Amino acid sequence: MQDIFRFDLLDLPGTADRVRLPHPEIIEASKVGHVLLIDDGKVKLQVVETGPGYLDCVVVVPGKIKDKKGVNTPDSILQISCLTKKDREDLNYMLGIGVDCVALSFVQRPEDIVEIKRLIMEYNPTNAFPPHVMAKIEKPSCFVGDSLEKIVQLSDGIMVARGDLGVECAPEDVPILQKTTRQMKQGKPVVARLKCSSMIDNPTPTRAEASDAATAIYDGADAIMLSAESAAGMYPEEAVLMQQRIINRVEGDPHYSLYLTSNRPKITDGTSASAIILAARQIATNVNAKCIASFTVGGNTARLASMKRPEQPILAISPLIETCRHLAMSWGVYPEYCAEGVLDTDNFRSMLALRPPRLELPCPAPTQSPPDPPACRPKRTTNPPSPFPVGRADRFRFASLLRESWGSGSLESPGRGTRRRGGIDIWHSVNIHTGQRRGMTKKEKG
Repeated sequence: MQDIFRFDLLDLPGTADRVRLPHPEIIEASKVGHVLLIDDGKVKLQVVETGPGYLDCVVVVPGKIKDKKGVNTPDSILQISCLTKKDREDLNYMLGIGVDCVALSFVQRPEDIVEIKRLIMEYNPTNAFPPHVMAKIEKPSCFVGDSLEKIVQLSDGIMVARGDLGVECAPEDVPILQKTTRQMKQGKPVVARLKCSSMIDNPTPTRAEASDAATAIYDGADAIMLSAESAAGMYPEEAVLMQQRIINRVEGDPHYSLYLTSNRPKITDGTSASAIILAARQIATNVNAKCIASFTVGGNTARLASMKRPEQPILAISPLIETCRHLAMSWGVYPEYCAEGVLDTDNFRSMLALRPPRLELPCPAPTQSPPDPPACRPKRTTNPPSPFPVGRADRFRFASLLRESWGSGSLESPGRGTRRRGGIDIWHSVNIHTGQRRGMTKKEKG
């Protein structure tokens, strides 16, 4: 007969036979046959009996249970908020300092996204530019029914946490689930969280980790993200540089363009904006354009253009700094701030000539006085996680060339310098690799 291990609510030191589980909602939601995973699956138990305030389990995979380790319930959907008391304190602090994006972990239901957006609006109802909410997909309950589609629809972006998803799902199911998530992105940025654990203690990744990062890029992720590797690892700079090297190598591969072409999502909403986006991509390809320029206020036009994965970079010009920051995550988009006094959509060449050659985006002033950090928050001495937008391997070179052309007023092309199609401009006078203007015939100059 197998030994029984009990989880209960008694505030007593743990023993070899029992331990306190300070989450009554887990005890209430668990049923006979359900599995509990401790410390990312290092310890596995199965429920054999339930009662008021306790669970009796048999040990399937033995191990040590340490303090403050996570408990995963792959068979249960917890009818509780995914925001703890500390999460709410942290959210208020982040809203006070004016963050641009908030990622919500352990999303189970669409109601979780609704709740955090409600809290954001309650903090400052008059804020016209609240931070975007990114849903972190790491629970199998996200894939029940139409939950995933609703979560994507309500959120402003998606983060696919393959490592955490693999704790509660079978390893062979994780690749299928991550591809399912990306296919339902609805034009919103998708961030692939990488698992390069070897770079926490080593300056180079394993071949499997490098291949995993490359696969995420081939699959169309808008950005890839490091976590412990850059936040607490011994080689944060090397980890960042390695991911950039992988991005550059993949985007230089001829197969990458074939992947993008075959995996382009179809835009079938029938709107005029979608029609303009499709026409702009086709025209830009036919005339061998160097850039697609989009005037945007809220960023939707640029995101639609990014969704179609054009071969040309997308220059998103906006009079709103907040929009520029939010667009930084979208594939192939180079957001550029242009103040209202300079913005002139009817005369693109004059607007670019008037634009300052270099403009540092100021940090937004907090809409309210930020609260003091919670007392329980330790002083951070490590680096934050690092997302790497893909689709922009030559980002800084490209931006530099644009500024040089704008500042000197040297931008030339047929007619007024652009071929306007609604809110999209197709600019094909500057070679982004050499910085030289394309030669034009007398007919073109006329």
